[in-house]
Amino acid sequence: PIPCVPCLPRLSSGINAEYKKGLEEETAKKRNKRTTKFQRAVVGATLQDIMAKRNQKPEVRKAQREQAVRAAKETKKSTKPSTGAKRLPPRMPRHTGDR
Repeated sequence: PIPCVPCLPRLSSGINAEYKKGLEEETAKKRNKRTTKFQRAVVGATLQDIMAKRNQKPEVRKAQREQAVRAAKETKKSTKPSTGAKRLPPRMPRHTGDR
């Protein structure tokens, strides 16, 4: 008997399957089913609201954005920042080394 040489691969069912030995028939490529896109309402906004916002003119949208920015700046001006001492972020504890 020939001694078993561990560095050479044995022809087994695993290798035959890996390199597709003995496989004659061709299989047709599977086709994936395309998903259909549809819109759903989000919590707090109906589908009509979303569609109305989407069909707005860009000028109207820009004006609304500018107005919101102005309002945010006004509220920021009205709230004065506290003039106390600066607070540093908490430090991580040092490793004591007693493991």
